[in-house]
Amino acid sequence: MNEKYVPCLLCKSDSYTELESHTDDPYRESGSITTTVICNSCGLVYANPQPGNEQIENLYGGSYGGQRDDAPDKFYISRKDYDAQLRIDFIKKVLPDLQPGRALEIGAGAGNQLYALKLLGWQVAGMEPTPGYASYAREKFNVDVTEGYFDIKAYSDEEFDLIIMAEVLEHFPDPVDTLQSIRSILKPDGYVYIDVPNVLRPNRFHLKEYLHGDHLVFFSPTTFQLAVKHSGFEIVEHKWHYYQYALLRKLRTPQTIDFSKEGDNALKVLAELKKPRYHLVATFAKRSVRNTIIKTLGPSLGSKGLRKAAQLRNFLRGW
Repeated sequence: MNEKYVPCLLCKSDSYTELESHTDDPYRESGSITTTVICNSCGLVYANPQPGNEQIENLYGGSYGGQRDDAPDKFYISRKDYDAQLRIDFIKKVLPDLQPGRALEIGAGAGNQLYALKLLGWQVAGMEPTPGYASYAREKFNVDVTEGYFDIKAYSDEEFDLIIMAEVLEHFPDPVDTLQSIRSILKPDGYVYIDVPNVLRPNRFHLKEYLHGDHLVFFSPTTFQLAVKHSGFEIVEHKWHYYQYALLRKLRTPQTIDFSKEGDNALKVLAELKKPRYHLVATFAKRSVRNTIIKTLGPSLGSKGLRKAAQLRNFLRGW
């Protein structure tokens, strides 16, 4: 199975407490045990042992645990159109004077986000490990998406004005190294947009369903901020609910961090994750309504209507 035990992906401590383990994870090899732990030093939640490179390549090169077909369907495209526009709304609100330049998306999926940026005048490029989705992005959206995994050697130093990692960083086995790598290809005045799940607000009733095997690290707002600072970035804007949304810019040098003092308290995180999540009944009801709207009104009209509703929701949240 080529799995390996690793120290904390953030502070490198070897001291951790097991949080949850389960078998029959659709994103892992048959017969393997998916185990998630919490670092006793900084409070980071991460998978340990980690899957080997061969397992990761098989996951993304295939059907992604049975979750993906050879090509995305219309419902997937409409949902991703909706997500893409919400990210652009977030970026425009935080950086209203940002001018189009050169943008890279790591984990570009079917190309929706790159296409939305292209319509705004950006020169775009992306990489996507799932073959059918990379092909769809090139053929349907006419955007430059390379099939494969993120390889820093494929890009020049300080090449991009904007780098996007949407629902991607949690899939990397070394998130700090990944952030440090993208820092080198970002222009001095460039920005990075990242969104990741918020582990303190799981959107599943059972941890087994939330801590699934394709996610290798689970950030809280605190551990995400520490990873960002440790990698040589500063936060321009950071909002969170079930997900975290952030815009970053480069620092001249990475910050020195005392992880044991600045990190999460592991016992408090454990207690938070063991609380019942009755509020998810309303969340799932809203998600069902969203999906019905998209299917009923069609991809274009449905996504536009939901975008307006999301803008109102964020306004009421004070975002």
